[in-house]
Amino acid sequence: MKKLLLIFFLFPLSKGWSQGNVGIGTPAPQAPLHINGGAEMIRLQGTECYIAFNNAAGTYRGYLWDNGSAMELGTAFGSNLPVYIAPGYSIKAVFLPNGNVGIGTLTPDQKLDVAGNIESSTAVTAPAHNFPAPKTYYYSVSEADVTKRNELVSIDRDPTGGGIVISGGIGKLTAPVHLPHGATVTRLTVYYNDVSSPYDMLVALRRSNTTTLMASVASTGFAGEGSVTDASIITPVINNSNTAYVLDIGTVSGPWPDYSLVFRRAVVEYTVSSL
Repeated sequence: MKKLLLIFFLFPLSKGWSQGNVGIGTPAPQAPLHINGGAEMIRLQGTECYIAFNNAAGTYRGYLWDNGSAMELGTAFGSNLPVYIAPGYSIKAVFLPNGNVGIGTLTPDQKLDVAGNIESSTAVTAPAHNFPAPKTYYYSVSEADVTKRNELVSIDRDPTGGGIVISGGIGKLTAPVHLPHGATVTRLTVYYNDVSSPYDMLVALRRSNTTTLMASVASTGFAGEGSVTDASIITPVINNSNTAYVLDIGTVSGPWPDYSLVFRRAVVEYTVSSL
């Protein structure tokens, strides 16, 4: 009878046990420790309290710790286990032992690796933005960018398809080319119109402080709308610290043949690895 009374006082009606489970606030516990209540459930009080997590073999795996200055969630010292954040029982973020953080990916190879779009209501600042592979961009030079290289020539615009011609005198046309510092030029393409011109058009990309060409293309007597491309770029990396870049537009030989040869536009293709 004494034993029965002891059990009765240890487990009043507000508590219960079932098949080895202990319940507080429930008579039908569904876990080894089942607490049912509507307010603070568990309180750890002390200096640097923590909850440790061990696997079935008793090996220490991780912790939730009040380290005195912050709350810390982590794995055991020397562990190679990642830490997952999984709202809705679906892993959305991962923290790897090497310090890399992934959002939308479980295998981040950078300090922050995001698989998806990033939106910011303010500026995002960084020393540089590095692309995983060089990214291709295009710089267009239209007839509106072209001017006379000297005052001995007269120029005119082609009203039919857009373009520019030398309508009198002997000389060349020129246009500035503004590419980002460190870019690598990969291709120069020129678009033109040739109406049985006796001379071919010659367009060259060069540094403004030298006559050495980076790229050059010449029309080939093709009648009508045409284009020519040069992908063999000499010293292709742009260095804006000590030079500028221009297009020279003229003929291979002889004077410009008036409206029978029209410069439409030029496109400089280039790549950058970072911004």
